[in-house]
Amino acid sequence: MSIENLCSTRKKAFDLREKAVTSTYTVRVGGTPYNFITDRVITITNPAANFTITLPPGSYFGQEILISLLSNDEAVTVTVNKTLPTGASSGTVGLTDVGDYASLEYVNDTTGWILLHYEVD
Repeated sequence: MSIENLCSTRKKAFDLREKAVTSTYTVRVGGTPYNFITDRVITITNPAANFTITLPPGSYFGQEILISLLSNDEAVTVTVNKTLPTGASSGTVGLTDVGDYASLEYVNDTTGWILLHYEVD
């Protein structure tokens, strides 16, 4: 890897990344499979149909993600599916109304993601 590629990859790894989605999406949590990119804020604007956001196990303890439904003209449901490490229970969070959001933190490889705050109207 050239020094330019190394510097570019490191910059991406530390950027606060906001990702806008309107259909099925897997959150980038860093590490090699995600080219060291970490999503921090996921915004959802006017999805056309129900869909799922998959939240894989985090890359580091204390990692946080905020998922927010900004507008929802079609009255669809967005399901956040937390896939957790082996042995931990998985779970889902449903967002349906404008202003709904979920703030989650990756605790450890045993517990996985926990909800810090979940706001639904």
